[in-house]
Amino acid sequence: LSLCDSMYNLTELADPNSFEQLATLAHFTASGCVAASVAFVFLTLRVSSVDRDSSFLAALAYSFASCVWSISARGLWQHGPNSMFTSLAMLSMAQGHHAKKNLHYGVAGICLGAAVLCRPAALAWPVCVGAHLVWKGEWHRLVCFIVGGVPMAMFLGVYNYNHFGSLVTTGQTIASLAIVEVKGADGLWTSPVILGLSTLLFSPARGLLFYSPWLLSCSLLHTSPSAVERLAWATPFFMAVGVQLVVAAKFYDHWGGWCFGYRPVVDVAPVLAVACGATFPVIRKWRVLKMILGATLCWSVGVQVIGACAYNPIDWNGRFGIAWVVNGELKEALYCSYDFGNNVAPPEQPLLQNAMERWGNPTEDRCTRLNIDEIRYRARLWDIVENPIGYFAANFWASRTAMLTGNHHDVGLNLIGRVRSHGYRDCSRGLCRPDPKLRQAIFDKYPTLTKSNRTLGR
Repeated sequence: LSLCDSMYNLTELADPNSFEQLATLAHFTASGCVAASVAFVFLTLRVSSVDRDSSFLAALAYSFASCVWSISARGLWQHGPNSMFTSLAMLSMAQGHHAKKNLHYGVAGICLGAAVLCRPAALAWPVCVGAHLVWKGEWHRLVCFIVGGVPMAMFLGVYNYNHFGSLVTTGQTIASLAIVEVKGADGLWTSPVILGLSTLLFSPARGLLFYSPWLLSCSLLHTSPSAVERLAWATPFFMAVGVQLVVAAKFYDHWGGWCFGYRPVVDVAPVLAVACGATFPVIRKWRVLKMILGATLCWSVGVQVIGACAYNPIDWNGRFGIAWVVNGELKEALYCSYDFGNNVAPPEQPLLQNAMERWGNPTEDRCTRLNIDEIRYRARLWDIVENPIGYFAANFWASRTAMLTGNHHDVGLNLIGRVRSHGYRDCSRGLCRPDPKLRQAIFDKYPTLTKSNRTLGR
């Protein structure tokens, strides 16, 4: 669907210097890569002797019920090409394993080398494949694999040395070091692994199993000896999935910044889709399992429709609210409500009154962005009620309309100019102070506020 949408927009290209047209070309390229990845997942399962219906269902679920639709196919991130090359490498290794042809491992080496060119974290794929071949003593296949990957490694090393002065320093490393302090981290690899893994797997804002719970069906793989045998070639990829999860969890920005869903680990989706496809023949034999799979697929598709059709990176990740600060300590964050740029409303009276009863008068009067990148607001990742899925589902058509009219980057209260028209000013570093007129409007709406607690209005 993303590919069709971008192909339609390509017919209107006129100005090669237009950023909007550059974005359209990026969309076209990324969605094409994801579409190819879907085809490779289907072919990989067929080569691995999985029946056609199960293979088709797995490819369809991977396409519409995982974040490759809402993330990888929406723009030219690292993820779209990375998923394409990873899927093609799996297809090549499956063909080499079942046809007993070592040259296919050379193609896999080329593809995984290209995946590393796209995204440095993809280094886990070739490392685990090479280690597995050494462990199994498959030396001929190892030689073919290395020969295929060496040209890519040499190109990347020369590129890094020419541009960054080091063979192992990448552009992503430079960019990460530039913003690591902004996000309150002490270094690149400083996140607690348990916190990172729990966030990436289970949190309502970023959890892989929250956004795509159908992927959990891959855990049934061990219940079918025939499925395990069919996917014997994929063992190093399953190992690499664990490595990628741990690496992403340890990274200082494990929640992925202002993104939708499980962007930091979306690259493992094609591997998990192949594993799930191998279990579908087993699931289809049990009515209860089929019902559970159907329910999780429906949920996942609905989530991806929200992400692909109504999501913008600002409105939830940088949502406005009142920071309830007492003696320099943030006690609570109360959400402001607004209908995508038309009206601003303070938090409801019960929320204000409850905060007053719990914490007393705040000593700081400010309305600010509850920026998910700031550590004091990061607990929002676990907000089961005000999570991105619920927020954009409740505001689906308003957000969708804003996107279609080209306002998806300044929906609601933004940091450019429209924010002043809503009564806020001094918008620097995400901190905005209310205009006296807006403050008076709050007093008019809540006449029960007394002089002693009028700081509530601020």
